[in-house]
Amino acid sequence: LPAPESEHISIHFPPNVVPKSLSMNSLTAKQKSILHRYFVNEILIGNMVFWFIGGKVLCSSYVESYISDSNVIPSSEKEVALCVVWIGIAAGRFIGLMDQIQLNKMGEGGIHSLVHNFIAWISTGLLGGFLMFIRENSPIAFWTSLVLYGLGNGPCVGYAYDLNNRLTLMSEKGMAIVMFGLNFGASIVPYVATLVWDYSNYDYHIFPLLVFISMSMPMPVLLITYIINGVSEMKHPDKATKTETII
Repeated sequence: LPAPESEHISIHFPPNVVPKSLSMNSLTAKQKSILHRYFVNEILIGNMVFWFIGGKVLCSSYVESYISDSNVIPSSEKEVALCVVWIGIAAGRFIGLMDQIQLNKMGEGGIHSLVHNFIAWISTGLLGGFLMFIRENSPIAFWTSLVLYGLGNGPCVGYAYDLNNRLTLMSEKGMAIVMFGLNFGASIVPYVATLVWDYSNYDYHIFPLLVFISMSMPMPVLLITYIINGVSEMKHPDKATKTETII
């Protein structure tokens, strides 16, 4: 497979802000060196991906079992519930993809809108998980939560990859760290859920709790990534346009 550093591969990546924009913000050379030498951004983004994919696999794999055990809705509707989850995920991915295409056209300054939209998507999924968690016995809350969770979670991994491409230097080791988060999350989150489900008194209640946690944990990690990279100091789209016009 071609390496991500290859020119014919890297030209398709979103605008990277490391070479130019980081020199314009408040980060010192030592801080920037630490971020890249120790793959700090990749570890943080891998952490976000861990929760996004873990929650998605959990929800799509065990929502039918949750319905059977909790009786929140009739068991005859569990296939419909699974379909709703995947329709929401697919719709979120499509809308998110269209948004990312527009963000890439904005150049380096698009990272501000990327972070803001990323927060909005996480908040949507978080609201869905919260509804399911606090209103476990409400069918209306359950259906609403499935739609919101699927819609919000759907594009999040794509946004995380976009952010990774913008903030990090392209390397196979860095991407391997992010992919480790994805694969580990897809395995360990559902596994922990089944252990609690089968061997503790908490039983099926672990399902809405982990769905909620899976969307709440990435938010502070995203904010930490935003702060330590000095994203607020990077140039905005309007400034970028003016600079290009002058040149």
